[in-house]
Amino acid sequence: MEFKQIIAAFENADYYPRSYSGRAMYGDQCLGVVCKNVHDVIPKVINELTNELSDENYMIDKSDIEEICELLEGAKTDSMGLDSVIYWPGIRWDSSFEDSDEGEEDDEEE
Repeated sequence: MEFKQIIAAFENADYYPRSYSGRAMYGDQCLGVVCKNVHDVIPKVINELTNELSDENYMIDKSDIEEICELLEGAKTDSMGLDSVIYWPGIRWDSSFEDSDEGEEDDEEE
């Protein structure tokens, strides 16, 4: 799955992807999102990705579902005071994309 598809799914789920370097990443940048409730992020992104990958009859290949599950495995979280960040060390940040800082105030509502 292409990085831009992943970013689009997060944005369509009303999250704002950013680069993040978590614990023991030694400066490596991965995909992360700041949110109020980390437990809401993965189901919303799965919904967006399955909608994008399904055909006109709302059917999706089992291999696509497996790819989505593998992609979102291994999420980690860090506390950021009132907010949290959920991040995926396995999804390296593509430096050709800028952090999406628009709407961070909106994340506070979640």
